[in-house]
Amino acid sequence: MDSASPIMLEGAEERGTKAVSLSFAYESDGAEVAYTPKTASWSLYDINEAIVNEREDEPISPLASAVTIVLSGLDLDADINGELRRVVVKGTYDSVLGSDLPFVKEVQFPIIKIAGQ
Repeated sequence: MDSASPIMLEGAEERGTKAVSLSFAYESDGAEVAYTPKTASWSLYDINEAIVNEREDEPISPLASAVTIVLSGLDLDADINGELRRVVVKGTYDSVLGSDLPFVKEVQFPIIKIAGQ
């Protein structure tokens, strides 16, 4: 999932709960090598690049080669921030190519409006 293109996930129900799972790996000699980031944080954006629910540069802790970010409530309010969310994870890692290498991962998903919300 280290591609430059964002990954599109299944939709989340408005004001419900959405778990976003990410794994970290780089390619070395044709093989995928899992890594644990040295630093990592995530931000939540709408389609207009606005931060949603003050979720900017949230630290990821504990750091691991696979993490889950849980979004809920106002994170998934379609009336306030539209019907698309982007989770962007940024950080650094070490590999055979060097130390403190930067990475950026992005996933997107639509908000499914629920009648009466």
